[in-house]
Amino acid sequence: MVVGQVDRGASIAGLSEYPGEAEILFPPLSNLEVIGDPEMDRRGDDLVMVVKIKVNANNKGLTIDQLQERRKSLHMDLCANVLREVERDLTPSVLSAERGDDGAEAGLLGDTVSKVLNECRSVLADHKERDASWYAEDGKYKQAIVEAVDLSVCAKCKVQMVTAE
Repeated sequence: MVVGQVDRGASIAGLSEYPGEAEILFPPLSNLEVIGDPEMDRRGDDLVMVVKIKVNANNKGLTIDQLQERRKSLHMDLCANVLREVERDLTPSVLSAERGDDGAEAGLLGDTVSKVLNECRSVLADHKERDASWYAEDGKYKQAIVEAVDLSVCAKCKVQMVTAE
């Protein structure tokens, strides 16, 4: 096995359960790269295939905690975009109703939009409070994305129901 100065692992031979064996710990996300063609070698009476390998330690790789935080951060960015989209799409309907003759309709629509936006903010606050490890599970991450996307659709539907009456 070929190791460079950066790729060198930590020897724990002194802690090994197996006397005479060298155990080496490598950083997470390290990999073994085959360098060259396999060769046949005679070891005593046995013929053994020897494969030369090189360790590549990924020192710039993120830790699991950092990867989980990144996943949560990406989701929260999606949520912020959904909220901005809802605000952008619902505000013009309130403004156009205010320009109309019916003040009661404008008031009802304004109240509805305000409540819908508060509901959206509340759902997104719940998403923000979740621990980053929650987003590490694919099923839960998918659930969170579906909730965020559905939030936009539901918000627009609620306002359309009020304007259709």
